[in-house]
Amino acid sequence: MLESQLIYVRHHCIRLEYILNQRNLIPSAEPTLVLHDVLDRLAQTIVGLESRVVMLDNRIFGAAVGSLGELLLRAQTAVITLQLQRLRPVLRYGEHKEDLLLEGSQYRTLEEVIDFMDMKIRRINAVVLGHRIPWRISHEASVPTVQQQLHHRAIRNAQNGMRSIADAPGVAHLLRAGIMRSDWPELQSACAHIATMFVISLDVGMDHALFLSRSVVRQYGTVESPTWS
Repeated sequence: MLESQLIYVRHHCIRLEYILNQRNLIPSAEPTLVLHDVLDRLAQTIVGLESRVVMLDNRIFGAAVGSLGELLLRAQTAVITLQLQRLRPVLRYGEHKEDLLLEGSQYRTLEEVIDFMDMKIRRINAVVLGHRIPWRISHEASVPTVQQQLHHRAIRNAQNGMRSIADAPGVAHLLRAGIMRSDWPELQSACAHIATMFVISLDVGMDHALFLSRSVVRQYGTVESPTWS
């Protein structure tokens, strides 16, 4: 939902930029109203997601969320971790579970595949924890500080790390095989949720060089820099 809402927001931002470049402000009323509406709904989505995520992981990450990218990573981690917890007993007592293990894989059991996913996710989040930024700095700084840049880089690397977990042969085989098991709804549901979470990503950077090259800035002077994460 967040990704689709952000795409919608950017679509209307592009329309507004085009209108501003034409110096004809009258047609801007419609996209402006739509933009206000979708931003309100986006804010509600973010607030709702943040409250749920913090409720689940505040003992590890605390109550503050440093950026939107961090929020999405924490949401991914929470969902995948909960689904892995569901998978353990499901696979332990399930029939024909050997069909889910990739032949010739480095993993001898399905439990080892789950342990691998759990271990990788913990390592990824440990790196992000080491580069967290205080809420005040992330929301008040008009230009990216070194600390912010390290945070954004850590989030990007974490997103790449999440995708690399899903690409690991044993993991990819388990998820694909699990999703196909309509005769085993508990397994199918858990694998589908995990696979969905692994492919979620968001552009978490704040590329000032790219932003400053936009025509709105060139034509109308200084514009407050946006924070997309």
